[in-house]
Amino acid sequence: MALQLCLKCREKISYEDETCPHCGCPIDKSLEPMICNINGVDYNLRETYDILMDKDHTVDEFLQCRRDFVKLTHKDGFMDLADIVEETKEIPKELTMDESSDIWEEWVRNLGKETTCAVKCPYCGSFNIRRTTFWSDFGLWQSVGKQWVCKGCGSYF
Repeated sequence: MALQLCLKCREKISYEDETCPHCGCPIDKSLEPMICNINGVDYNLRETYDILMDKDHTVDEFLQCRRDFVKLTHKDGFMDLADIVEETKEIPKELTMDESSDIWEEWVRNLGKETTCAVKCPYCGSFNIRRTTFWSDFGLWQSVGKQWVCKGCGSYF
């Protein structure tokens, strides 16, 4: 039973299924599967192979392919696989990858999440701040050379 990602909902499914159990999308079986046994589990890497062999793929397509590979296999050996495919022009029948580290799993969980940087007033500790602008703070000598103003205590920093 080879695993692959559904083309519509990107959830893990079996290649033998007729439709995706998550979204009901029919499974396209017109292309021959490319099965790779990674650490004892079979995966259909046809879509990965097609993107890696396409010389005109964009960076976004490559990064999406990498995310899909990690989502499917929970392994961080995509670049190793990409090197093998580039060298041999085929998906290997068997591949052994190291187990993912906690740092890698944390990175994958946070993949695609927005990161925010919160600026805090150094005087009162408030997060209720705004950026200073020339027009809104025109004529205020305190704002010269400053980037932020605290709405709580009114200090410029």
